[in-house]
Amino acid sequence: MNGRALAVGWFARGIGLVAGGLVVLAVAQALVGAAKVLLLVFFALLLASALQPLVDWLRGHLPVRRGGAILMVYIAFFAAVAGIGFLVVPLAVGQASQLVDQLPAVTTRIQAWSQALQPPELASSIGALIEAAQDALKAPSPQPGQLLSAGLSLADVVGSVVTVLALVFFWMTERQRMQRFILSFLPLERRAEIRDAWNVVELRLGGWVRGQLTLMIVLGLTTGVAYSAMGLPSGPILGVIAGLAEIIPLVGPALGVVPALLVAAALRPDLLVVIAVVYVAITLV
Repeated sequence: MNGRALAVGWFARGIGLVAGGLVVLAVAQALVGAAKVLLLVFFALLLASALQPLVDWLRGHLPVRRGGAILMVYIAFFAAVAGIGFLVVPLAVGQASQLVDQLPAVTTRIQAWSQALQPPELASSIGALIEAAQDALKAPSPQPGQLLSAGLSLADVVGSVVTVLALVFFWMTERQRMQRFILSFLPLERRAEIRDAWNVVELRLGGWVRGQLTLMIVLGLTTGVAYSAMGLPSGPILGVIAGLAEIIPLVGPALGVVPALLVAAALRPDLLVVIAVVYVAITLV
């Protein structure tokens, strides 16, 4: 009897262990499946925290409600994006086409340089890399499946942007109600402490987002202007890349100058040192 009871006990433990593992696996799969939704919610909370002071300022200076102030911020944002697009995109497309037209001559010069390298194995390896890059740069005619995939990707991006904007609007208009609802599940004596911590976290996150956006905009504008003034091809595009790279922690500033150095090495070798010095000075400032 003791052996039978022991076997039954171990069997029950095994069943419980398997059931627990299945539950953990199901939760993990659910989190993986909802990763995109959770990421959109996180971005929406960051953006809402960053926009909160601006919305409060508008409400303090204009006779508008919170929803109207948020819509005003949205309209100003899209107007700014449209204005920048009309100013920068035609120039960037023209410069990019010029850069693409110059690529064959650039790759030919690089191939001639690589053939003189020693040992011969290094020269052949670099030559193979150049040939692979040339094959990658050849633009084949798009297939119907690729066009459909590109269309679906664009629709997904548009849907994600609309979702984030809707979440930001909802959170900024219903934040206090949502906060009270969530805190209602906590013990009464802990609510004030957790509410204060919650507000501090949102305040710090909003400040970080605003600071990061300021750094990206300033770095992108200054580097783009500096590159263009030095005569580097595709200066505005390289400035945009430098500004976007600023969002990457630690290594972002170092990565932002790499495209400019590559373009200078291929087209304007005399500007390599100047570009490096100017970029370091701008990032330090």
